[in-house]
Amino acid sequence: MDLRPCSRTETQLPRARAANALQELGASLGDAYEVRSFTYGQQVRDGLQFDQQDGLTDMGQALREVYDRFSGPDLGAVIIDGDGIQNRGRDPRLDAARLGVPVFTIALGDTTVRPDLVLKAVEHNRICFLGNEFPLLVRVEARHMKGARTRLVVKHGGKEITAQEVLAAGDPWLREFAFSIKAEQAGIQR
Repeated sequence: MDLRPCSRTETQLPRARAANALQELGASLGDAYEVRSFTYGQQVRDGLQFDQQDGLTDMGQALREVYDRFSGPDLGAVIIDGDGIQNRGRDPRLDAARLGVPVFTIALGDTTVRPDLVLKAVEHNRICFLGNEFPLLVRVEARHMKGARTRLVVKHGGKEITAQEVLAAGDPWLREFAFSIKAEQAGIQR
């Protein structure tokens, strides 16, 4: 298995040339191999489509589809393209390993590095009694934001419950913040 990130400076294609390059690749490989093309996003569809209108990306689903349809001695390799951003499904490396053939990646998209602040996780008790305090653990991750300041705010019903000033001290940066919140209303709260 050869599923690894491509060097963005050497192999990344601009969007304007990507469609032609992928069609040319399929045509050149088609002289010696049977080539099947799919488009993946919210679902896997036959053929190449370049409109990129799907709101979700599940690379693992595409690799599972290849496994379900073509696994066996006739499958020689898989070439998958994308911007590397997956927002649905499990880690595609698991599905690539299951194929038992080399998986080659073509990096597409924008190489611009942008600052990113992400709320990674929120952990809390499932049950808390009215009037009691309960712990709230919040994980925040920042990339390309070293030295940036922001404010972490916990709200309930549009009202600010608690807040804390945050300084991204590194790049990348990950930190946990612990809060103690009082349960002031009965019932399920969001």
